[in-house]
Amino acid sequence: FNFKPAFYQTWWAYLIYALAAALAIFFLVRYNLKIQSRKNERMWNESSEMMKMRNYLEAPAPTQLPEFEELDKALFNKGVSVIEANLSDPDFGVDSFAKAMNMSRSTLSRKLKIIYGGTPLDLIRDIRMRHAKSLLSNPNLNVSDVAEAVGFPDRRYFSSSFKKAIGMSPSDYQRRLRGINETGSETNTAKDN
Repeated sequence: FNFKPAFYQTWWAYLIYALAAALAIFFLVRYNLKIQSRKNERMWNESSEMMKMRNYLEAPAPTQLPEFEELDKALFNKGVSVIEANLSDPDFGVDSFAKAMNMSRSTLSRKLKIIYGGTPLDLIRDIRMRHAKSLLSNPNLNVSDVAEAVGFPDRRYFSSSFKKAIGMSPSDYQRRLRGINETGSETNTAKDN
């Protein structure tokens, strides 16, 4: 007997199988290379951004590049936001600030000296005093409440810090504000008559 093999058993079928397998391997390799190429491109882009950030953070003096000015502004705004978020925490200091900013203490100090002109502690103190001034304008709050709200657990220490920063005690500042408000409302009343 001479059996004729089924089509799937012929050498033509085996050739088609081999070509299909080769094409499948070719497309799989091509697909993997494309994915790897995209990953490499993304990694290079991220690496480029990291190098820019590293150059920015290590810059010893102010740079006038527009992209660095934007980074300075973003860094400063983030710093202010971090301080304001921790305003009432009496334990919030430079170490906590640096950690929240994801920087070393020395890098934070160097960058703030360039951007702000002062130390991180100066910035924390300035923001606390600015908020204290704002809170002292509220006649329903006493000095102890304001001190606690801006992270000073001790009223005396707050008063001495406020006087050193503003030039008058918190109580005098409140009296001065109330005097201005009373004078302003008296002036408005006189104008109405």
